[in-house]
Amino acid sequence: PVLLGLRRRPVPIEIHKYFLFGGILILLSLMLIPLVSITPQPIAPPSPNTSPSPLIRISDPPYHIPEVNVSIEPNEKQPTEKLSTSSCLPPQDRCSMYITTVPDTGAGLGHQHAQRDDALLVALEINSMLQEAGKNTTNICYVYHPLQHSKHSGGNQWEQVLGFNVGWRLRMHDASIKKLGSKQIKKFKDKDKHTAADYAQLILSQKTNNNTLYQMPGTTLFSHCSSVPVWRCLYHEHNKLGEEPNLFTPPSGQAKKTLTNIVLHVRRGDAKKHPERVFPLTYYRELANVVVKALQFNPDDISFHIFSDETNDRIFQPLIKSLQLLSSEKVQLHLTASVTNVFRHLVLADILLMSKSGMSHLAGMLSKKLKFAVPFWHATDCDATWVSVNEQWHTFNHTEALAKWDQVQKEHPS
Repeated sequence: PVLLGLRRRPVPIEIHKYFLFGGILILLSLMLIPLVSITPQPIAPPSPNTSPSPLIRISDPPYHIPEVNVSIEPNEKQPTEKLSTSSCLPPQDRCSMYITTVPDTGAGLGHQHAQRDDALLVALEINSMLQEAGKNTTNICYVYHPLQHSKHSGGNQWEQVLGFNVGWRLRMHDASIKKLGSKQIKKFKDKDKHTAADYAQLILSQKTNNNTLYQMPGTTLFSHCSSVPVWRCLYHEHNKLGEEPNLFTPPSGQAKKTLTNIVLHVRRGDAKKHPERVFPLTYYRELANVVVKALQFNPDDISFHIFSDETNDRIFQPLIKSLQLLSSEKVQLHLTASVTNVFRHLVLADILLMSKSGMSHLAGMLSKKLKFAVPFWHATDCDATWVSVNEQWHTFNHTEALAKWDQVQKEHPS
């Protein structure tokens, strides 16, 4: 305007006000557009069929567990539990922790089973503690582990014939179990005979999250009495040993009559490497003599059966002659029976004179009849069907033994 000689005219103040007001409106509109364009999403109410997966943490004594919903919704880490198919088993639901034992490969039947039973014993103990404390909203669940190959027989064979594998909802080789976090339980350093309660206290004293699989150490507990009802029930309801020949059947041609079958389990084989585990045959001779007198048996009513893994039958002749003086029936020596059939007859025996053997002990645990046992590395006083024997003097409480025998006869007649 200066070059053209034009005179600049001033802009009225009202126009400045309009421009200023309009600019403010435009700025406010630009700021509000993103906010009003977002449509708020409604929050869906929780489904009545779902429940939270709470983090369960066990603290130090007194082992406080938060109150949680009893239904834990499975996720990718929690095993999908199968429905139980046996009434013999303890509760297997509301699992927050898991426990198992891996049996020693190559160990005998009794030793392997005692090892895996350790985990069940601890699970039963922990759940009992939680229930007594009023914390019954969660469980530690036992994970069943199959038997390994045994020096007695293949693990799969024992699993089939014993019936122990029926109904467990959680098994060690399930894919879902492999997803759990694992924690090895250490052995106690001292050499005391520790119980399931000791290991239960050890686990509960640690701060632990759910979805943890505890593994018990390889040693076996002293007492296996708490789990007897479980294994005894499984065996008597699901075992498949009935296909084996019944060696208690009288020889053909003889009149069948009810006999009290007294079985002597003479453990030899690899046990010879451990002299402290081998009873001399004189032990069985003296004990059988005392048992017959204490229980007031008539020679016509009893039958003796000797089961052994010894191969030399000649060493048994002095024992057979002694037993023959106590019974009118011919003493039966069984050295060639299959190991599974031997086990079956140890369980079926009306009276079992046990050896220092894990296999003999397991048979005694499953048996509902009378057992005479020398105390050894496992408890032999679980119920009224056990009679404790003094190894050196072959003695026991005669009055108590007779009362126990009378009770066994009433509950489980021959």
